[in-house]
Amino acid sequence: MDTKEKKKVIRKYLGRKFLFGSDAREQALLEDNIDIGRWAKNMEYLKAGQPSVIFFAIEEAARDEVDPLVVRISDLAPLSLPLMFSGKEHHWFIAAYPDVVNYFMPPYDPAHPERTEEQKEGRAVYQKLLMSLTEQPDPTEFLIRLKRFYKDELKKEFSLVAE
Repeated sequence: MDTKEKKKVIRKYLGRKFLFGSDAREQALLEDNIDIGRWAKNMEYLKAGQPSVIFFAIEEAARDEVDPLVVRISDLAPLSLPLMFSGKEHHWFIAAYPDVVNYFMPPYDPAHPERTEEQKEGRAVYQKLLMSLTEQPDPTEFLIRLKRFYKDELKKEFSLVAE
């Protein structure tokens, strides 16, 4: 998929935020070489919300095409993610960077209440980054800061990078 096609798919889900200039969300996805096809499937899943009983079989088939971390985050999110993720406007980030979300804001799983050392560490780093801000952060800018920290400081790769 070339850059023009990627932008078309991205804008389908994100819309066009600015008439002039660029959208930081779109730039992040392109800069990190996120697999836009996989991202789009994750976005569709998040957009659909929790599976309904009537369409359970259809949604289960679609669920198989979604990144397992996105499914886990989506299933557990209402219980444990910060308010910043309560609306659909940040699904773009969960769909593209589920590994970053899982590191910094691991969803609480009642079936496995104990957090791993990495989850504890990630949560602590998240709190430090949040506390280091002098004013209320723009959520998109803060999310981009988290993913950059994950990549640049922690030297971790994103799971949805295109091959």
